[in-house]
Amino acid sequence: MDPFAGMTKLVGSFMLHCSQRMVRGNNTSATSTTSRSLRVYLLTGGGFIIGVFLVWWLVVCLPSFRLDYRLIAAARQNNTNSIHELVHGGVDVNTPVGPKKRTALMVAAANGSVEAVRVLLELGADPKLKDADGLTAVELAVAKSQHRAAAEIQLFMEKLKLH
Repeated sequence: MDPFAGMTKLVGSFMLHCSQRMVRGNNTSATSTTSRSLRVYLLTGGGFIIGVFLVWWLVVCLPSFRLDYRLIAAARQNNTNSIHELVHGGVDVNTPVGPKKRTALMVAAANGSVEAVRVLLELGADPKLKDADGLTAVELAVAKSQHRAAAEIQLFMEKLKLH
């Protein structure tokens, strides 16, 4: 689940609303038109919609969002105990995070965290997943000169005949 999808749509519709008002209005000041549009939007119920969305995001999305980032941080720091705790606590080991849509395995491989790579693979991390740039964990490791991490993933893939 992408926790920003709803907010992106909401902000996009607001920006469309503002740009339409700038085109139709006789005021040439974009700042004043945007400010006025925001006030009108909030006074006509938009504030309630934003409030409901924020409560939903805080209750439903934020807890898992934070845990996903904690898994990424644990992978980056080669903290295998935290990785075990988070995954056994329900965090999906294959959740892509951030604008680059990288998984914990990708981050661990790119940072040369060999023990984290091993643990993530044992816990079900998929070495075939690609990030937003179309790179796998092995390709990221090689690009960052983390050859031990790349070799660990390739060995795992050969054992499972995923190659």
